[in-house]
Amino acid sequence: MNVVSRALMLYLGLVVFIVLVGFWQGAANISLLLLQASAFALVALGLNIQFGYGGLFNFGIMGMMMIGGFAVTFISYPVNLKFWQGDGPLLLLKAFIAFAAGFALVWAARRAPLKGGWKAALVLLCWFIGYVLYRSQIDPAAEYIEKNAGFVGGLGLHPVLGWVFGGLLAAGVAWIIGKISLGLRSDYLAIATIGISEIIRALIKNMDWLTRGTLMPAR
Repeated sequence: MNVVSRALMLYLGLVVFIVLVGFWQGAANISLLLLQASAFALVALGLNIQFGYGGLFNFGIMGMMMIGGFAVTFISYPVNLKFWQGDGPLLLLKAFIAFAAGFALVWAARRAPLKGGWKAALVLLCWFIGYVLYRSQIDPAAEYIEKNAGFVGGLGLHPVLGWVFGGLLAAGVAWIIGKISLGLRSDYLAIATIGISEIIRALIKNMDWLTRGTLMPAR
């Protein structure tokens, strides 16, 4: 038996196994198995293209999975009226404005007509000011949302739209990561991308006001 025939037999055996499990445990379970199998197949395909063909040892793909999961939840989870009817949206708007102001400040500092250490010191100072400005707005907003609404909630839309949004969001984040780290090779790229993946994991896990983190779904 050649390699192709063996692979086909293994795939057919897996299909038969999934169908039998579906008859035994019900349609909901077989749907879950097919969904998980499809997700891991996409992961394997991505790793095969990146590492197998391109030689890029990229751990960031796990972060992309987490972004996709968050995106589907954000799009399809029911609307949280406690959030929208309170002061949460206004507080988040202020935090976004503070973030934009800090970003603009750093952008202007990087283009300032200075040289050497003076420019580096100015950029570092602007980073610090932007960070303090953003945290002064996002921390009260997060505390208020967690205390009064639990978390932001979703938009109550169809999960398919969540898949599209997750793909676009993951693509945007991957573009930023690529701009930063694709000049690296071998172990250096692996270290950089696993660090980025851990940052994404920490954000999704700890931003309870946005993602619910590891908490149970709100009732």
